[in-house]
Amino acid sequence: QTAQAHYRVGLLQGALGENSAAKAAYRAAIERFEALIEDEPNNAEYHQQLAESYDSMSRTVMTWDDAKTWKERSIAAYTTAIQLSPQNATLYYR
Repeated sequence: QTAQAHYRVGLLQGALGENSAAKAAYRAAIERFEALIEDEPNNAEYHQQLAESYDSMSRTVMTWDDAKTWKERSIAAYTTAIQLSPQNATLYYR
């Protein structure tokens, strides 16, 4: 829940135009989701939430290369979530 809270804070800060604060919140969310995945690598929901965090982070960076890197990480995490839980694949479509 801490990871999800950081993610939501990032969304709010991004909506308020506080890009640096949003980036910090997403980074905290990403660190926590990655730790959760280390403990539970087969948890599709964690992979999906990590993918959303990566995707959101891609919108806070200043260069195309950085955005591309975060988008690629997002796609990889979504792919893993779908592989782990194919019956929920449509839930992960954005």
